[in-house]
Amino acid sequence: MYLWPVANNDFQMFQLVVEKQMEDVGSLTNQIYVPDRWINSVQATLSHRLSMQIPGVDLARIQYLEMQAEKHFMIASNEERDKSPIMLTPNVSYYTR
Repeated sequence: MYLWPVANNDFQMFQLVVEKQMEDVGSLTNQIYVPDRWINSVQATLSHRLSMQIPGVDLARIQYLEMQAEKHFMIASNEERDKSPIMLTPNVSYYTR
């Protein structure tokens, strides 16, 4: 965002309000906030890591779970962007009196 000064007045200001709405987890304790888009990635990564620790898991299954974890991580990380609508209303009344 680029901002240029439009008037020479000490009483004008630009105010930006940023609000993050956390998901309500109710009365649960020892919980962390994880956005919905990351849940599949966390599950896939956990499955892959557990498959490497559990004895007797087939190597093909481990490789499949690793590919799934990478795929879900890429999907979630690509959604880390701001898709909120932006409305800018310039006040040019100082110039149009």
